[in-house]
Amino acid sequence: MSVGDLFDNSDNVVWPSEDVEVSRSLRRQSIEIEDDGCVRALTFADDITLQITAVPPTDVEHSDHDGLCEVADAVTDAVQTTVLSEAAPTQSFRPGSLAESDACELLDEAGVPALFEDGIESYEHLDNHGCSLGSGLKRATVELSFGVDLTDLSEFTTTIAGRPTEVRPLEYGCRVSTPHIRFSESRPHEREMVTLSTVSFDPDRCESAEWIAELLWPKLPAFRG
Repeated sequence: MSVGDLFDNSDNVVWPSEDVEVSRSLRRQSIEIEDDGCVRALTFADDITLQITAVPPTDVEHSDHDGLCEVADAVTDAVQTTVLSEAAPTQSFRPGSLAESDACELLDEAGVPALFEDGIESYEHLDNHGCSLGSGLKRATVELSFGVDLTDLSEFTTTIAGRPTEVRPLEYGCRVSTPHIRFSESRPHEREMVTLSTVSFDPDRCESAEWIAELLWPKLPAFRG
């Protein structure tokens, strides 16, 4: 079982297969997938989604899909009860948080989709903290995502559009990251993080990623050191 993992985008997903309004501020959704897993999601009024996933043990050849969904439903029931209770803690995003930004809109504003041939489409991530560009979810060419991570600013040795940046070549692409505001006063070593990932087979695979970052970074909320 996992509660709160990011949604794994896949062409095999029919989203949503069921959508039930639990309250004015909460929707409960069921996702049908072709493999043996079972996925549920609680989507709040601000479209931020908490995902609950049940998957079979890795050493089991044939799992009971209905049984997995019963487990996922039971956990979702418990989470839903906690969320709707008066005792549920609430937490607001800090001013200037990336939660106020839409990743797909940022890509559009920076003109990134126009850089590619016709047929490129935007795919918003289920958690609303990311966006993929491609001709299909499994063939994403560019991905922009927001997250939270432990950060050491000394590792961001490149500067792009005035922002500290880390450029990391990958086997089949490149990842370019820039830190943002501290996540909270109580966790000073964690920062919100912007990550741009690109797919490329060129020897200079990071050149195009840095070029796209030059377009994107100025569209982000101002960096606060």
